[in-house]
Amino acid sequence: MKYGNTLTFINSGVGRIFTADDYKKSFVGYSNPIGNEIFRMFGIDPITYAKVFNDYPHRTKMPTVDVSNKCDKRAIEDLLQYAIGYGYWMVHGGTTGGVKMYEMDQAYMRKASKITGSVKLMYGGSQGKGKRLDIHMESSVYKFMFNLRNKQSGLYPSHIMCDYKKK
Repeated sequence: MKYGNTLTFINSGVGRIFTADDYKKSFVGYSNPIGNEIFRMFGIDPITYAKVFNDYPHRTKMPTVDVSNKCDKRAIEDLLQYAIGYGYWMVHGGTTGGVKMYEMDQAYMRKASKITGSVKLMYGGSQGKGKRLDIHMESSVYKFMFNLRNKQSGLYPSHIMCDYKKK
């Protein structure tokens, strides 16, 4: 049962994948295969990504970049399929008291994970001044936002998350 407007498919720790030293070195000489795959798959520029945290607080807005032609949409779709899964019923409790149910079968999972339109990186989050990277994309049924941020009290990201809103 899911409740509310924004819900989460992925909530995984990245503190061992991206260490404080990696950020401080702006990922020069970085060799973690999982981290490098995250950079490649989403089209993230490691130096700009490091600046989000190393230069915090920001005097000027960090860039928003359309990486639709640079990212690996097929790899992102594979990750989304892994996170969404199938063989269960999705139940959403609405804020007005209604309930929506639908079967998450293999066909619906594929439809739900198929990226339509652009993939945008928002270095510094939606305002461009935060200590986070937001990655926005959509399928025909969901709006997705991946983010790399700290869920605790530190500067550098502790988690990668994938939140979604049903369209």
